[in-house]
Amino acid sequence: LKITKDWLDIGFDFGKVSFNASTLDLHNYSYVDSLEEAINEVGYDTSSLELEVLESQSMKHPEKVIAILKEIRKLGICITVDDFGTGYSSLAYLKKLPINKLKIDKSFVDELPINKDDIAITQSIIALAQNMNLNIIAEGVETVEQKEFLVQKGCSNIQGYLYSKPLSADELIKYLRNQNLIKCTS
Repeated sequence: LKITKDWLDIGFDFGKVSFNASTLDLHNYSYVDSLEEAINEVGYDTSSLELEVLESQSMKHPEKVIAILKEIRKLGICITVDDFGTGYSSLAYLKKLPINKLKIDKSFVDELPINKDDIAITQSIIALAQNMNLNIIAEGVETVEQKEFLVQKGCSNIQGYLYSKPLSADELIKYLRNQNLIKCTS
């Protein structure tokens, strides 16, 4: 949180910052207290934070995880189900999770727009998200054809090597400046 707060303080407006929680974190009520303490210590605006939770993380003790995620949502943090469709979760629990977004797993994106099974699964996930009023993002997008297919089907949030490989904090600043994707006010 500290580095992104520093970026905000120098004038970078980058939207949301996503972070992951471990399975142990999501099964421990003290995680919410630790998270809140870190946020308060840095003075971070929680509306720009997004917690990514693996679908499989919520299945061991779903009621406990749901309770913890509800507390995290109360802090103003958005919650995304990462790698959606790869676990063994029940749709009954999906409707109980206090989530804002589904992330389509790379395994369903890899062979788009050619593989008919991946097409069907991806379209179903997009439709499910839309019908549940959830945002949707696809990960692992590497080709223009994949991006165009996803956008045409209603998924305009894209992440993957088509845009950039993972970058260090310093590399990210240079990349964003070079692409004129981010403005610095100071």
